Amino acid sequence: MSSVIVAGAIIGGVIGGGSSLIGIKRGNRSQIKAFKKQMQYLQMNYNYNQAALDRQERSMYDSAMVELFNLSVNAHQNNAQIEAALAETGTEGRSSKKIEQTVHGQTARQETAVKEAYTQQVWDVRGKKDALYISTKADVEQSKDVLRSNLVGGLPAFMQVLNSAAQGAAIGAAT
Repeated sequence: MSSVIVAGAIIGGVIGGGSSLIGIKRGNRSQIKAFKKQMQYLQMNYNYNQAALDRQERSMYDSAMVELFNLSVNAHQNNAQIEAALAETGTEGRSSKKIEQTVHGQTARQETAVKEAYTQQVWDVRGKKDALYISTKADVEQSKDVLRSNLVGGLPAFMQVLNSAAQGAAIGAAT
């Protein structure tokens, strides 16, 4: 009878310990699979947002170039109209040069304002890109920490297997 109890205890211990090992392996595998899926979605979201910010920056560049071109065309038209008006009146010399200089100064100030606005917008977009990178990196680090804390390994895994083996041995000896 005692050999039957010992045999039952050994079989129960092996089955309990083996099932615990299989359970730990499956649990860790599912945790890693979920982590990889989460990282895939995080990467896709990051790439999408970066591309949107790149498109926004390019659009701002195109808009600034169009605005500068329009300013240049308007400046040439204004200068031509002023020259024509001065030629009709017969005004020459210092006053005509002063009028042209004033118009040129206004155009230069407008061009500078457009360039500064574009530069500020670009810095804002680049700040958003940096913030996106930092937040994505923080999300990745947080997910890694969660994964590390959820994985079972080392001494806790050994203790879990040992406990399951002992319970299996007890059940096997009792039957």
